[in-house]
Amino acid sequence: MFFTSFTKNNITNPIKDLKDIINKLSLGEVQSEISLDLNRKDEIGEISEALNKLSHDMLAKSEFAKQIGEGEYNAKFDLLSENDLMGKALIQMQNSLKENAEKENKRNWSNVGYTKMGEILRKTELKQEDLLQEIAKFVSQYTKSSQSAIFLIDEDDESHLKLMACYAFNRKKYIENKIEINEGLVGQCFLEKDKILLKCVPTDYLKITSGLGEASPSAVLLMPIMVNGVIFGVIEMATFENYET
Repeated sequence: MFFTSFTKNNITNPIKDLKDIINKLSLGEVQSEISLDLNRKDEIGEISEALNKLSHDMLAKSEFAKQIGEGEYNAKFDLLSENDLMGKALIQMQNSLKENAEKENKRNWSNVGYTKMGEILRKTELKQEDLLQEIAKFVSQYTKSSQSAIFLIDEDDESHLKLMACYAFNRKKYIENKIEINEGLVGQCFLEKDKILLKCVPTDYLKITSGLGEASPSAVLLMPIMVNGVIFGVIEMATFENYET
């Protein structure tokens, strides 16, 4: 009788409990706490500990998947081991969704920018000088640039680019408001018809002026102004942050 009772309480019932928990896990029922005796030092205790770890791991993966679904693409997750295939699959899914979201955000950002720029260009009542000034202001604000300048080919002397508009720009950099086509980065951008991104800005190249004084920008971006493959000028922007191109 004693042996039967001992066997039931210490072997049969615990095995039945383990079976019930395994069945629940196989159905996707994950609990933060499961009723297992983790203090046993025998095989049943080892199985109980393994099931407890499995349950917590499934719960962690479930929470990670939930974060991904909510758009938290920077959520952290630690793999159980190099062989954690499910964990690796979730991280791969997170990276793919993050990359797609970033591409979509860039597309939306570009589309909104094109739309707003089109609205500015349709303001036919503005004089050229005022229109270019408004464009310089919009470009600066939309790209989070501290300042910008627009250079167009000089109609009276096509060997030069003329400063036509600027936003929060230090005009002293261009005393004559003109640049030769083969001069400096602006001229290089014009000749090559390609963007130039400068991340290490020489201290003597450009200063951003504010109420606190002057400081070198973190990055300078020059973009050619082109219509149907024909280049008309260059826009130069500077920021204390960074540019993604």
